[in-house]
Amino acid sequence: MQSTEEIPKNLEDFMNTYTSKSFRIRDMLNINDEWLYQWDTLSFGERKRMQLALAIFEEPDVLLVDEPTNHLDTKSKNIVLNALKSFKGIGILVSHDRELLDSLSQSTIILKNKNIFTFRTSFSKAMNEYLTNMEFLEKTQSKQYSEIKKLKKSIQTQYEKVSQSKKRMSKKGLNKNDTDSKTKINLARLTGKDKNDGSALSKLQSKQTKLLSNAVKTDKVFELGIEFHKSSAKNIFPIVIKKNILELGEIKKLSYESLLINQYDKIGIIGENGAGKSSFLNHLLSAVDLKNEYLYIPQEITEYESKKLFDEINALKNDIKGEIYTIVRKLASDPIKLQDSFIPSPGEVRKLIIAKGLLESPSFFRSSCDFDLGV
Repeated sequence: MQSTEEIPKNLEDFMNTYTSKSFRIRDMLNINDEWLYQWDTLSFGERKRMQLALAIFEEPDVLLVDEPTNHLDTKSKNIVLNALKSFKGIGILVSHDRELLDSLSQSTIILKNKNIFTFRTSFSKAMNEYLTNMEFLEKTQSKQYSEIKKLKKSIQTQYEKVSQSKKRMSKKGLNKNDTDSKTKINLARLTGKDKNDGSALSKLQSKQTKLLSNAVKTDKVFELGIEFHKSSAKNIFPIVIKKNILELGEIKKLSYESLLINQYDKIGIIGENGAGKSSFLNHLLSAVDLKNEYLYIPQEITEYESKKLFDEINALKNDIKGEIYTIVRKLASDPIKLQDSFIPSPGEVRKLIIAKGLLESPSFFRSSCDFDLGV
């Protein structure tokens, strides 16, 4: 359900069903009848609500929902939240939205580096319990590694002792007439003095093997966080957008005042789904010559575009590719697992776009999506 690229199957049947249940669902998700014929012009948030309406209408025993609040403004997010609360069956929710998870989840599963952790509680409480467990395991691991280190030193000392004992017990190099030395060696062998040192070494080695097999293993912690360095290209500023009226369709228009964008400005565009935010940003890029001095993260990325980006990065020289995947690592994704995947997830694709774009030192950063990178 992450992608809104394709029209859901049976959507037309749902929209043309005139029952109290269908009306209730459409009303609950604020869906207009004409949306059925406007899929290509709907915002991604509006498409998401249509997808959810159809899923609830079909009344499945288990409803699997993957990032349902992607692309949604606050109003639409609350609409979706209330719709999911109304579902009576079993719900499985995949999301980075903590507020949504805490509002809906009664049990939590955390997937971390091929490990599965289950908790019978909401996400925030589960996460606190998980972090507490990890902190305890890290302390235990540190204590075990310290003990293993001391044991290795003891083994080395005992090994040297055994080696010296073997040399003392050897008759090699003795004069054949030195009966006194030979008698002493035979007596030492008879009393088993050489065996004691060997037995002690075996015990230490056995203890080391047991400690290593029972050692606690925790995930390696990497430094997170990226920096946006100042760009040397300053000639595109200031950017001036003149007052205008933007056509958003046959009956929809967006009127805006003059806008001045200076270097280092950070501008947020706020509005409900379908208000014209993405259309305005597209207009900005087409109206101003930014000379490719911008990094653009689209709201929706098709499977074709994802694979194309992945292939482009894998075709780069190893040093450049290494820099990109270093940034991806700092955005909390595993580069090795990412390279092994056929098509990255939407979140990973956005991380790749950011990593690749940052290497080009853009002067203008544009994102037309409300996304969570899971960092």
